[in-house]
Amino acid sequence: MKKLLLILPFLWVSCQDVIELDLPEGEALLVVEGQITNRQGDTQVILTQSVPYFTEEGNPPVEGAIVALLENGAVIDTLQEKAPGFYTSDRIGVLNNEYSVLITLLDGRTYSSANEILPRVPPIDSLYYRFETDLQFLEDGYYAYFATQELPGGPEYYRWKYYFNQEYQNTPFDIQIADDEFVDGNYIADFAVSFDPFEVNDTVRVEQLSSTRSYYEYWTLISTQTAQVGGPFDPPPAPVIGNVKRADGSDEVVLGFFSAHGLSVAETIIVE
Repeated sequence: MKKLLLILPFLWVSCQDVIELDLPEGEALLVVEGQITNRQGDTQVILTQSVPYFTEEGNPPVEGAIVALLENGAVIDTLQEKAPGFYTSDRIGVLNNEYSVLITLLDGRTYSSANEILPRVPPIDSLYYRFETDLQFLEDGYYAYFATQELPGGPEYYRWKYYFNQEYQNTPFDIQIADDEFVDGNYIADFAVSFDPFEVNDTVRVEQLSSTRSYYEYWTLISTQTAQVGGPFDPPPAPVIGNVKRADGSDEVVLGFFSAHGLSVAETIIVE
């Protein structure tokens, strides 16, 4: 149990009142972060435990679990623990097949994720950059953009991940998700990668992931909880529940999501 000291100043007195509040730490929850894609080497599950809000250390890994990968309801592989709490497989996802995981911890508790269909994904047509000098409110410099042909039909849901000089951009404002409701079948050009300029010799990598509606809605909630904070009309923070549950049907809260994606990738280096 951690204690938070609140110092309340009063303009009409010279003293300060110190109030001690007992903040409950809460129980540790299982956190599941996993995915399978249509590319080699991307199938993985990371198992950790949640920690109290004021804890400075990272989430402790959950070791020694058995993580089974299911395709269309049948077990096709068991992931190998390559590092503490980090489980991987060489399996490649197949378009339109359903995927899930079954997780058994050392103490015998078992968890399962909902089935996720691996959806189609359009290729990134091009990843390019140009030196900009007249962008309103932005510095002069090199800015990267990409173009893609949105697939007709659907609906389609997307997420984009960015890596600058091999470093994954992972702040709340880097969560980029969208659906194709207003752009179905259109060619999309000049999709900005960053609102900060790049330097010569910088490496830019873009990953375009197709996803299911449930995954899209999950990350929409996370974006709302993390990026829209501090204003009087922002929603209060609350746990975002993913698609993993205790297999015995109990109401134990489990955090995280196991997802299936079509994935297309483009990379470039900024040169003069």
